[in-house]
Amino acid sequence: MEKHTTSLDTQEPKIDPPVVFKRILALPPELRDMVWKHQLDTFNLPKTIVMKDEIPSRKLPNLIPAFCYTNKQVFQESVTLLLKDRKISLTRHAHIKALLDFLKRGNIPETAIRSLSFRYAKEWNPSASYYLRKLVQSCINLQHICLRITWNYCVDYVIETRTDRVNITGIKSREEMFERWDPRCLERISTLRSLELECICPEYTGTYTVEEMFEQPVDWVKETCNRLKMRCVVRFETKLEGIRRLVMEEGNLGVLR
Repeated sequence: MEKHTTSLDTQEPKIDPPVVFKRILALPPELRDMVWKHQLDTFNLPKTIVMKDEIPSRKLPNLIPAFCYTNKQVFQESVTLLLKDRKISLTRHAHIKALLDFLKRGNIPETAIRSLSFRYAKEWNPSASYYLRKLVQSCINLQHICLRITWNYCVDYVIETRTDRVNITGIKSREEMFERWDPRCLERISTLRSLELECICPEYTGTYTVEEMFEQPVDWVKETCNRLKMRCVVRFETKLEGIRRLVMEEGNLGVLR
């Protein structure tokens, strides 16, 4: 017997359209922040933003998700949250002004920045640190800063012409060091919770140990952290010894386990 079908047999089931909430911007700020944070978490973004272009661009590296560009309000609110949870690593002096310009154009409050890493010792030269001090003073919620200092700011030396090896002849005083590397403006940041110092040393000759070469900057960091009740981390990086990382406990530096 032939089976007859009706129109009901071939009709596709009805599917309700997805519910779309179109008034996110009408929500209270606290709820909007929850929405933006949930969206940001879905992208698995890196925890460190590294600015390393030789010529800094007007944008951060390809990190900001497309939804942040919906409009100016969404950009401001979502990028502010993005920056709060991340360390910003500046690898060139020019990146400081680029970051300030980015914050200004996007109307992003400097208070969003909680962690900064300066990978270039020249940034702390008193004659070249206008934008650096402006950035540090503007970021009133800073909690962590990482500094870098290289051997040539701390010692007197000569370079052997035949081997190009560095021969250390003496240790600079703290006053001499501050003439070229002076981060004392950090002492006025009441929100800081930790300070990290990276000491970079080449292969060298001479009777001084690495600890002796970097005695002045390390002592300044220890004194500052003791006075302001901050966590202190010092890292020595040399070609011969590799990397040693120390933390301060009860006023003394010890090897980090």
